[in-house]
Amino acid sequence: MRRYILYILLVLVEACAVHQPPNLYHGFGESYEIAPNDTLITFIQRLSCRGGCPAYDLVVYGDGQVVFNGKRHVKVERRAEAYLAWSDVSALIDAFDRASYFSLHNDYRCGSPECRCSGTAAASTSTISLRLSYSKRKVVVRDHRCKGFPGRSRLLELEKTIADLARAKQWL
Repeated sequence: MRRYILYILLVLVEACAVHQPPNLYHGFGESYEIAPNDTLITFIQRLSCRGGCPAYDLVVYGDGQVVFNGKRHVKVERRAEAYLAWSDVSALIDAFDRASYFSLHNDYRCGSPECRCSGTAAASTSTISLRLSYSKRKVVVRDHRCKGFPGRSRLLELEKTIADLARAKQWL
């Protein structure tokens, strides 16, 4: 009898649970359904240099969860988490749209045709990834010595905007 009552209670609880519909984002000339929990929107990885360059990973998910993993030369050298409001998640995707992210090359490292490197010391490298759906994703890698390529200012502004919207300053 107890099992039967427990089963009925579980069914009732599940039936009463509120299922949040996915958020819709309209950008890049299309509409995307951003699932509330598990969809990775953006990933930033900064690798350190020989000096004091910060090294960290920053991930933003579709539900607004931000996961920071500090490695070296940052205030927080461990995992830290925060949450963004949907308006900030939407603003983050707008920043990629404003930067014409999908028109950028994938590789801005020394030796690539798009890059003019300055300086001889090893510099930090940034990787920015965006995934709006399984078919709409892109990764851009940038060596910080790479100067003068078309879109450089857009890419730098995008990196800053991502960090600002994710409130990463508290960990950097």
